[in-house]
Amino acid sequence: MGRVLLYYSAWQEGKFQCQHCGCSGNVGFADLDYSSNPASIIECPKCYGSLAVVEFPNMKDTQKAAAQGNAEAVTAPLGFNQRVNHTWRLLERFEQKKILAWISCRNWEENHWSSLGISPKYRTVSITRPSG
Repeated sequence: MGRVLLYYSAWQEGKFQCQHCGCSGNVGFADLDYSSNPASIIECPKCYGSLAVVEFPNMKDTQKAAAQGNAEAVTAPLGFNQRVNHTWRLLERFEQKKILAWISCRNWEENHWSSLGISPKYRTVSITRPSG
């Protein structure tokens, strides 16, 4: 698979050489695939073989790198907190819509069952016999 590198290490400053085809060169942040959660595989641009894996930082890694003077790590918590707060707002909005949808569905269900002569509380069928 290749080397496992920490996000805030100086991995982008070194040269990489592909074990499969021999291609060599520098890699940078543009070579990372941010769609995967815990890490990104850096691939050879020629043969797509794996060169290395860069682990994305968690908050503890970011704080440690910031304490060591990493400029990106110093500003990262602000963006991280903004993304977390945005996600919480989305979840709260989703929960509110889910509750409203449940209430709406419940009201429809009660009206629907009642029109069929079925009690919404007990789901029992009330049968009336014809007279005569």
